[in-house]
Amino acid sequence: MPPASLGTDAAAPARVRMRFPGTWAGAARWCGRLPAMALALAAALAAAPAAALSLQLIEIGPDRVTVVLEGTEVRELRIGQAGPGGLRLRSVSGDAATLESGAGLITLRLGQSTAPEVAIEQDASGHFRLEALVNGRAVRALIDTGATLVSVPMQLAEGLGIDWRAAPRVGTFTANGPARAWRVTLARLEIGGIVLTEVPALVSPAGGLDEVLIGMSALDRLEMHRSGSAMRLRLRP
Repeated sequence: MPPASLGTDAAAPARVRMRFPGTWAGAARWCGRLPAMALALAAALAAAPAAALSLQLIEIGPDRVTVVLEGTEVRELRIGQAGPGGLRLRSVSGDAATLESGAGLITLRLGQSTAPEVAIEQDASGHFRLEALVNGRAVRALIDTGATLVSVPMQLAEGLGIDWRAAPRVGTFTANGPARAWRVTLARLEIGGIVLTEVPALVSPAGGLDEVLIGMSALDRLEMHRSGSAMRLRLRP
């Protein structure tokens, strides 16, 4: 019997018949290749790069690093170890590490991030306010380029896990005049997808603003760009 031809069946015009190459033996060989073709397609899809992860290098050791993924998840990786999304640590050299992700190879120095810039809109009072995380806990925050240090009100400090009572006391100036404050170090400050660690800060006396002031001890680590009513922040390279 000859092989089927491609055409319209006179008895059933809506049907189209497949033409296999050559003889029926050729058609059988073609069909026999289908499982292998399906496997090859599945392997190609599995090998396709995943979407690029946002990551920041916050700690580095001789054979391991600690990174923040997508601004939230802290993960330690050893050389050769695979992480989420195909992330893998390839090498460590001094204060830099080379990682492999869905976007290919990337080298980051300590503190650097692939996170996109953070955009903050000016509010009706002309200030730049946002929700930040101090030691993993959400707070309202105000960008204050006139403040030397990040400032945390005393009434918020304990709830943020800041041990300020034994910290050294320093003199400072507030809107109400001279005051005493406590010099501390914030283990972790997150602004959007940007994570800063070991940030010098003050715990300010009670009775002031009920929000954290993000001063230059944090902002000096960032690039700041103002465009109209928007401020854009990103880690310095």
